Amino acid sequence: MKVSATFHKKVPVPGIEYASQGFHCTLEAEPPPEIKGDREKLRRYVQSLFQECRDRVEQQLEQVHVAASPHRAHEGNGAQSGREHFARNGHARNGTNGTAPAPASPKQINYLRALSQQVGLGYVGLDDLVRQRFGKDLGSLRKSEASRLIDELRTESEA
Repeated sequence: MKVSATFHKKVPVPGIEYASQGFHCTLEAEPPPEIKGDREKLRRYVQSLFQECRDRVEQQLEQVHVAASPHRAHEGNGAQSGREHFARNGHARNGTNGTAPAPASPKQINYLRALSQQVGLGYVGLDDLVRQRFGKDLGSLRKSEASRLIDELRTESEA
């Protein structure tokens, strides 16, 4: 069984008439064996994948909004605004502009999921651990938080 979750949002480009920018996230994963037979656990798993897609799109939109805001356009740090920001290649920047910590990458999230299986934690256990340790869901982790958790789980899996 394979599960896919997709979220897409289209927003206007500030300052450019008749222009829009689309943000899209799709995740595909195979549910862990322990939840395949349990309809409620499967529902929660699918819901968490969809929520992660939505969170990633919303985080990217937030970064683009901050990067394109007029008060940042003349700071002399390479920040671009309006038409210049979106004209580069049609896509928003992937990194941060120094105003907020970067969100965990999809590779980090996937690696955390794989490690959670190796140490016998499972996806649900990983979600619980993230909530307990950081007070947020897996899709809201920052790069630094994900890195710390990866190091922790790697150490545990090597033991």
